[in-house]
Amino acid sequence: MKKFYSTLFLSLIGFISLAQVAVGIKVNNPLLYGSSPGAFESNSGLEISRSGNWGIINAGAFVRIPLKKHLALHTELLYKNEGAGYHYSSVQSSYYSGHFTYTYIDMPVLLQLEGKRMFRGFFQIGLSPKFLLTATHSAENLFFDRTTDVYSKFNRVVLAAHIGGGIMWNLDRVVLMGDVRISPNLTPIAGRVYDVNFSKARSLSVTMLSFSIAYKLTKN
Repeated sequence: MKKFYSTLFLSLIGFISLAQVAVGIKVNNPLLYGSSPGAFESNSGLEISRSGNWGIINAGAFVRIPLKKHLALHTELLYKNEGAGYHYSSVQSSYYSGHFTYTYIDMPVLLQLEGKRMFRGFFQIGLSPKFLLTATHSAENLFFDRTTDVYSKFNRVVLAAHIGGGIMWNLDRVVLMGDVRISPNLTPIAGRVYDVNFSKARSLSVTMLSFSIAYKLTKN
């Protein structure tokens, strides 16, 4: 993965001197963001209901490098908060309710196809490695509540895909963007962790609205 990013960086040096590179910040609307953990299973074979993480703020920085008239490279460095909740209908199970919370540094590399007007639409597609920052498990039953660090039980790196689009206002020195994006994980977040198994589940996050603003680093 390091070789991939090094090669990508070196191949873009020639473009950077000519392009209107824009550097900015991005934040999502927490009311329109959610993550789904996928169809993870119970290790005990009991039926469980599943839930995700909703109403979370994710934010970060991005760089936009125009490559051609209708094509740009869009890279991001984002903080992502995701989660997985579950509930057993049987109180005889070890935990009848639990919740995993896991956070990542997400580094999408996206190709952006866009129109040519100042106010234009765009389409994005790409991949990203997600590097695990924290992972905790909160368990509740009739007798106790407890929170445990489960970082060692989660995969350190997860590969994700991204597809989305939006609108962009390309001004002389500033770029304003609003977009939607679906980001499914291509690899599992973990294997067996306590009483659930994530090995066959493929989680995803959905951002229904995020806002970005960037400043163009044009040469004098």
